[in-house]
Amino acid sequence: MLDLTRIKYFQAVAEAGSFSRAARRLGVSQPTLSIQVARLEEELGTPLFRRHRNGVTLNEVGRRLFAQCPDLFAQVTAMERTVRSQVEIPTGDLRIATVNSVGIYVLPEALALFTRRFPKVRPTTRFEHSDVVTELLEEGDIDVAVTAQMKKPPMGISKMIIDDPLVLVCGRDHPLARRRYVRAKDLDGEKLIAFDDESPTAKVIDKVLARHKVKMDPIIKTPQIAAMVRMVRMNMGLAFLPQLALQQELEGGGLNALDFAVEDLHRGIWLTWTSEAEFPARDAFVDCMQEAAQQKIRAAAL
Repeated sequence: MLDLTRIKYFQAVAEAGSFSRAARRLGVSQPTLSIQVARLEEELGTPLFRRHRNGVTLNEVGRRLFAQCPDLFAQVTAMERTVRSQVEIPTGDLRIATVNSVGIYVLPEALALFTRRFPKVRPTTRFEHSDVVTELLEEGDIDVAVTAQMKKPPMGISKMIIDDPLVLVCGRDHPLARRRYVRAKDLDGEKLIAFDDESPTAKVIDKVLARHKVKMDPIIKTPQIAAMVRMVRMNMGLAFLPQLALQQELEGGGLNALDFAVEDLHRGIWLTWTSEAEFPARDAFVDCMQEAAQQKIRAAAL
């Protein structure tokens, strides 16, 4: 019988297109991930990926297996849900705080799942800056924080539900839109539509640019991704934006993604809480967030 964990690892690599990105998303080491996928291939008696310099792509057998993964894990989830429903039905209040970039693009789908499955829970959601969300959690004013950070939050119990790469984008009429590949030196002096200084995402971008000795001109700083997208579309400058926020814009041709291959240009979406006590409503919400995030990943991979 095939090992579900190995199939989960295979699915993560297929969705990420890279063993290193999948390992970050899963919170495991890359060697561990590679070994488990290799063992799955041994069990099946066939390779599942084509390996190349920039990552991996599915071969024909891998595509067939990948297509069956959603149904497989949906069935497993349904089994878990059935068992849990016999133990305790979540009720009461659930206080959530999040930041704009997560709340707009991931949270609505998760809340839709959550409220449909657990109608006896009353969730309330606050949209705040990252440091305010952290303060609310520390002071006990919320039950769970949903943030976007490069590293695991230092306090409480945290779980990364998705690794969200940052994509360099420009408008369709920007001079760099015609370039297949953008090097670090090509960005020197370019106008940047940037996140505000207090944003953890801004700190990720600043570190990467400094490491590659790139000096861009931040003409606007804002925490509002929708405003950033619009300004980039108007060719006011370039921006590094979360992949989850860009799917419709890239598919519709409103923005161009530039190939700026930097492995550490990413952030994680984290759920954090402080109490180790059992809290069925919170645990059910965590499950729904994970499911919604996986649906987003699968949609982006298609």
